[in-house]
Amino acid sequence: MPSISYRFNAHTRGRQPAQQQLKVSAETRIGQRITPQPNGCWLYDNRDVKRPNVMAHGEHVMAYRFVYETLVGPVPADHDLHHTCETPLCCNPKHLVPMLPGDHIAHHHAERRKRRVA
Repeated sequence: MPSISYRFNAHTRGRQPAQQQLKVSAETRIGQRITPQPNGCWLYDNRDVKRPNVMAHGEHVMAYRFVYETLVGPVPADHDLHHTCETPLCCNPKHLVPMLPGDHIAHHHAERRKRRVA
């Protein structure tokens, strides 16, 4: 008799045969974990890590980068996404600005200097 492999399926809160699991899109998975805040941030609910990533199109992608690329478009080559709200869990594309890595680092160094002076 052939054995059936089982995997936990979070959507049904139980075990199902692996071949019967539902495929859920990355957009749906992320949308279920985003909580809008009064300040405009869209916080990605992931208590395990500071910078959550998701599996999308067969590769791991930062959650905020995936949301930005889905709603706005591709991030320019060799650019990072800067959180203008300074909240790493925020996925609101209005709070994300593409920056060159050097400019991004310089911005954060300047912010640290401001905090030390204040």
